[in-house]
Amino acid sequence: MSTNLTEFEELVAIDVDAPTPIVTFAVRQSIIEFCEETWIMTKDFNYVMDDEEVEDEINDYIDINLAEFAADTRPLGIVTLFIDGTQWDTFHKEIVVDIPDYTSVFSSEVKFFSFPNNSTLRLYNIASTSTNITLAIAFKPIQTVTAIDDFMYEDWLEPIVAGAKYRLLSMPNKEWSDPASAIHNLTLFKSGASKAKKKMNKGFSKKSTSVQPRSFGNHM
Repeated sequence: MSTNLTEFEELVAIDVDAPTPIVTFAVRQSIIEFCEETWIMTKDFNYVMDDEEVEDEINDYIDINLAEFAADTRPLGIVTLFIDGTQWDTFHKEIVVDIPDYTSVFSSEVKFFSFPNNSTLRLYNIASTSTNITLAIAFKPIQTVTAIDDFMYEDWLEPIVAGAKYRLLSMPNKEWSDPASAIHNLTLFKSGASKAKKKMNKGFSKKSTSVQPRSFGNHM
């Protein structure tokens, strides 16, 4: 299920009398920034490789279609990656030509990846014998999004609204400008983002664990 951005906008407009298009923009940017800072929007999924799927034209890569996992979003990065049960560290790198001495240039203990577009994950140096890939990927909304997953409204309404208010109130020479209130709302936004990151680092439990982000796909 999802919540329309107008639900956020109405709460922002109570305190900031700005034109609706600007309020919409501020809300959308606040949500995007919140996701960028916290990686709170993640999706966990399993991918089974087909025979002869690895492309050798650029360092043995495979492309994984993400379109079915996250609509109206774009990927931020890989949170966790397991290949046939082995966990790998990951690093973003755009590789555009085949590198003959790949293993001497890049660490063999890291899997490099890129996002050729908003709906494709490209993993490099993948063995043709690999069969099962388990991923957790962080996403953020695209600029034209009009609705967001319900948990963003239910769990993180206050910091998102505060972030939108900060953007509007800090605009110079506007009828709604209020620098003092802007700083207050920025504090609320940052406090909420910090709380979200701490919850993620604890795996949304009461004890500290390795990072296990909450999957937004479970709230749809």
